[in-house]
Amino acid sequence: MTLREQNNYMADTIAMSPGTTGIDTAYGDENWNNPDNVKVSNNTYATTTATNPNGSYRLKATNFGFSIPTGVTITGIKVEVESKTGVSTTTMRGQIIKGGSIIYGSYRSFNPGTIESYKNFGGFVLWTEAWTPAQINSSDFGVAVQMLIPSSTDTLYVDHIRITVRYDPIAPTVTTQAVSAIADTTATGNGNITATGGENATRRGFCYKLGTSGDPTTSDSTTYDDGDYGTGAYTKGLTGLSIKTGYRVRAYAINGVGTSYGDTVQLTTLKADFTNPTNAYSEDASFATTPGTDGKVYISLSKDGGTTWTSELEKTFDGNNGYLTFGDGDTELWGTTFTGDDVDDTSFALKIRASDEDTYQIYKTFGFAITATYILTGIEVKVKAKWITDTTSIDHIEAKIYYGTSTLPIQAGSQAYASDGRKAGEGAGSGSGVLVFYDGTNWIACDTGATVDD
Repeated sequence: MTLREQNNYMADTIAMSPGTTGIDTAYGDENWNNPDNVKVSNNTYATTTATNPNGSYRLKATNFGFSIPTGVTITGIKVEVESKTGVSTTTMRGQIIKGGSIIYGSYRSFNPGTIESYKNFGGFVLWTEAWTPAQINSSDFGVAVQMLIPSSTDTLYVDHIRITVRYDPIAPTVTTQAVSAIADTTATGNGNITATGGENATRRGFCYKLGTSGDPTTSDSTTYDDGDYGTGAYTKGLTGLSIKTGYRVRAYAINGVGTSYGDTVQLTTLKADFTNPTNAYSEDASFATTPGTDGKVYISLSKDGGTTWTSELEKTFDGNNGYLTFGDGDTELWGTTFTGDDVDDTSFALKIRASDEDTYQIYKTFGFAITATYILTGIEVKVKAKWITDTTSIDHIEAKIYYGTSTLPIQAGSQAYASDGRKAGEGAGSGSGVLVFYDGTNWIACDTGATVDD
């Protein structure tokens, strides 16, 4: 739907020449010679010589090639004939052709005179008919001309026939497409001028306002280009938006008649990303940064590609660039369960943020590749970062998975063999393996009752 705000205005087409000629023999007595010569003004003539008052047959000129815009109001049709005769009293009579038929009651006439010139049948008139653009654009629209003489013999010379149409143009027809390239503070509007309304647009663009209901106008925020615009799609950037905020957006275009609007579409901007997020890929004192007011960093995990997320775990960093481990490290299951299928590059994702909930970064493609049915016993996430004043700087993010080969669900009472667990008396890092059970929170060595360590 297009909404228009327009002024009173009128426009004329350029004068168009016929593409097709023919002879109608229903009235008159004399034929025409070289009727196609009326297509161009070049001093070659279509001629007819009449010897009695019945005059000539009617020369039909059609297929003028108009392309008047849909929706405009036709206010007049001016038919001009470049011609001359040998006798000043000879009459040229014209009748309009509509839908391929010569309209009987549309007679109009003039005296061509003995000096060749363009003359018309009364200027812009409607020829007793109401008109649509489609009827005039049709190849079967045109005019029929006939020579009438009062008594003596005369020859009529017709060099050219042309028609100009006058109409009241309207404001352009505009449509709005979905907004694209949506980011945190920018987006791209997409519109299309599908009809000019009879006059090209001098401005095209988009208007927008905050919210999730209502229609913006040019009194709200706008972004536009000025020029000479016919039909066609166009785009324009929307800038200075607020993050994670809803906006109402619609295309508009202006011509000399008025302003038209397309339908309104909804836009919701995205959250803000970290600055230089790839710097967190490796530990090298180059940082991904984000605003932070208190040094806290929050992490949550997803096992469905980012559709849903676990509850967040947090750590607080200070001004020293160092590692902190989230949750219970190698036994942390983030309040849910994971299988090997949940941690492949399609499914697994890590979301990290500082104090601003609307500024976060999602990391994927950790490269885990284990059997889909394996049950994870923990996902350890470590972050190396620092916080100074109002900026949190992330040096490195590391995730490590722990798993067994059982396909049974892990719950309190589940047993397993920890291949590097420590038996009683074995030192740190020298565990040779021990039978363990899961108490609902930790894996416990069966022989000592101690939490399993490596």
